[in-house]
Amino acid sequence: VVAKGGNFVPLRVDKRRLARLSRAISNEVDPIVRSALMMALLREPNAWGQPKGKQYAAQLMGELPSTSPLWSMFSDVPATVLSYVGAKGARYAYDIVTNLPVSERAGAATVNILYALDKTAKVETIRRFVALLRGRLAKTRSARDAIRFDPDRKIAVGKEIPSFRLPDVDGKTSHTRESMAGKVYLIKFWATWCKPCVAELPKLRSLQTKYGPRGFSLLTVNVMDERKAFDEMLAAQPMPWPNVRIDDDASEGVKALFEVVSIPRGILVAKDGRILAIDFDASEPDRIETALGSELPSR
Repeated sequence: VVAKGGNFVPLRVDKRRLARLSRAISNEVDPIVRSALMMALLREPNAWGQPKGKQYAAQLMGELPSTSPLWSMFSDVPATVLSYVGAKGARYAYDIVTNLPVSERAGAATVNILYALDKTAKVETIRRFVALLRGRLAKTRSARDAIRFDPDRKIAVGKEIPSFRLPDVDGKTSHTRESMAGKVYLIKFWATWCKPCVAELPKLRSLQTKYGPRGFSLLTVNVMDERKAFDEMLAAQPMPWPNVRIDDDASEGVKALFEVVSIPRGILVAKDGRILAIDFDASEPDRIETALGSELPSR
């Protein structure tokens, strides 16, 4: 699928092109050209479900060395290969990205591999790719995504929310782990320039209206934003819950504490301080009910 006008629509699958590529692969005798054709097929939109995908992924691993210059031109393909062969292809993929020149493409390839491996690979395998992002690829934009996959990250379901102190915009009070204890609450990081963040505000109000009487609390934290834009948004969009705004000089520290890589970012916390969910989206009613149903008293 692809995002279009705020909605997700299926990509058109060019079955004729896939068939032509498949025939060309079968007829090609040059292993390098054959590998390039297989890569071209595997990167086709919506081609991942085509019948011979697993065969071509395994064939690539058998025929094309991880040091081949072809991988620089097809750096998005290793993750697709892993989607077929699973964690058994992790070492091959690791060798590919370590042989790629340090670049944004190498960083993006590593992140895509981590997404492909996230549910299937061993913890030590994930740690190796995370270390690669933080080491050799540390200067790429993708390095910031390492925390998303780090098995040792502090913000994870089941772990205790770290100690914090967030000053309210009223200038009088601060919100801390201790002051929020005994409540089920959602910490939501956002900014006025972030369209998905602003679009979620009415849904947060609905969330507060529905679950507030049952003991649910919201705590919105504005980051990476201008004070004027924040004040105008607060006046235009009612936010009847505690609000925090973090100045630029303190923003990096707060983002690091809560492992905020991108916004919106929601962290749902239980009464005892355990993290119930991360990247919590107010537009997912089924997930909301599942997460809150057992934590809040019935109506």
